[in-house]
Amino acid sequence: MTHADDPRLAPLLAEVGPEVLPGLPGPADEARAELRDLLADWLREAGHDADSPAVVALLRKEYLAAQAGRSPAERRDLLRAESLERTVRRLGVATLALASGVVDKTVAVDEARARGKELMAELDALGPRFQAVTDPQRTARLRDDIQEARLEALYAVDGKIMSLRLARHARDAAAPNVRP
Repeated sequence: MTHADDPRLAPLLAEVGPEVLPGLPGPADEARAELRDLLADWLREAGHDADSPAVVALLRKEYLAAQAGRSPAERRDLLRAESLERTVRRLGVATLALASGVVDKTVAVDEARARGKELMAELDALGPRFQAVTDPQRTARLRDDIQEARLEALYAVDGKIMSLRLARHARDAAAPNVRP
């Protein structure tokens, strides 16, 4: 089951949608899809333990506080940026894990190459969403994070260039273990 298929998602979207979506400019289906992605990631982060509802409630409270007092255009940009940041973070975790597996020789070359290409395609597909973010600080952070994830995916594909964090992993993996 993917997080987008989580049975908790539809009720959460029905609750949060009326607090977030009304009055937003632009295509309503795009905003709803970004909210759905954001909420799916909240559920992923919250997990399925007893504290899950409290985690989701906290994330919801923080998001609603962040959108308070903003114009509809600013609220739209917040939704777009929050959703995109979480997507980029999730993909960055996947690319680092994959490339680290290549460095550690725990992932087969053919498997790494195929998965790396898939992840690069997912990152490339984020272009239009990235270009629509208007906050310059967020744009700079997102650009850096996307570039780092692309380098890791590319390393999984061809093994030629590493991101800074993958280079650190490779250095640490090669260091002798001095602990008893």
